[in-house]
Amino acid sequence: MADDPKFPLKLFLTALTVRILFTLIHPQIYLISDMLGYNEAAMSLLEDGEFRVKGVISASRPPMYPFFLTVVYFVFGQSLLAVRLMQAVVGAITAVMVFQTGKLMFDRKTAALAGIFYAFYTASWALGDILLTESLFTLLMIISVYFMIRIGESGSPWVIFWAGLFAGAAALTRTAYMPYIPFILTGGRSADRFAAGGIPLYSDDAGLRDDHLPVDAKELLYP
Repeated sequence: MADDPKFPLKLFLTALTVRILFTLIHPQIYLISDMLGYNEAAMSLLEDGEFRVKGVISASRPPMYPFFLTVVYFVFGQSLLAVRLMQAVVGAITAVMVFQTGKLMFDRKTAALAGIFYAFYTASWALGDILLTESLFTLLMIISVYFMIRIGESGSPWVIFWAGLFAGAAALTRTAYMPYIPFILTGGRSADRFAAGGIPLYSDDAGLRDDHLPVDAKELLYP
């Protein structure tokens, strides 16, 4: 199974199918709590190009997920079902990226099991079925990790570019990711460090020491 060259495609289709079926079981949802805020910000961007939260221009919410909603609303209209189906696609791509990242960290069989686990991980179905950041964030985060690991293998400027782009996009989806970017930048430089059984949180040869980190970042990294 894991050696099948079409495994990533089969994994994507399987993950997509179960998520779509889960969504279609209950085609309607109700917006509550944070979902109302994300929806309001997206509609404000779509209607007048302003990022509004609770009726006022605000930077209190990270912008990436409202931007995602705005694009879906622009293409499909203000359809919550369309958003949930697009997030089903996002979840299916995430399952494939779990597999691809796992191949860099471990062997192909382990990577395949991880991808299958995520495909059938019911919590990911549920979080992808509502208007919250988790589904989009998980995809952007795992893609950034994938490219960060590849930096140690190729050192290509394009790999570094894509790693930075997706890490930035993930941080603009959930700011809690920001303290972990130094971890990925240094610890993800070589896949061999994963195989060795540990990744340092900072690297002296990279010039990044814990006394260079903000106090709040140090507290999060070293509780």
